[in-house]
Amino acid sequence: MADHRIPDALAMRHLRTRSAPEAEREQVAAALRAQGRNTQALLLYDGRTAHPALRGELEQARAAGQTFRLLTLRRLGLAVSEADLRACAEAAEQVGRALEARLAYVAVGDTEAVRALGIQLPESLRPPPPPAPPAPPATTTTR
Repeated sequence: MADHRIPDALAMRHLRTRSAPEAEREQVAAALRAQGRNTQALLLYDGRTAHPALRGELEQARAAGQTFRLLTLRRLGLAVSEADLRACAEAAEQVGRALEARLAYVAVGDTEAVRALGIQLPESLRPPPPPAPPAPPATTTTR
């Protein structure tokens, strides 16, 4: 059964893109969070990075290893540090979500950590092996 407090997709778009009252955005965001739809609720905080709910979202996403939510917060303008992303990656690894961990490590540019995850990743996402060291130069003797 649909929750009457949550508008349809078109109304949600209007809430996000038009100048809807903050109270209305807040009410819909609370209804979405109550149903566990936190990522959708985040979109209603666009432009309001000082909102206390976003700090809580950051803490939850980091602790749960939910890199997508963390990167969504960063796109919304919240300061997400490299340490936050690394903690998120470690949490994702602990619960066996290698793709989430890979996403966080790629976001911080840690190719070694991605390489270490390699065996857990699907073949198409495994990093190539490191290049072989160059062969020593051939010595020639002339007579």
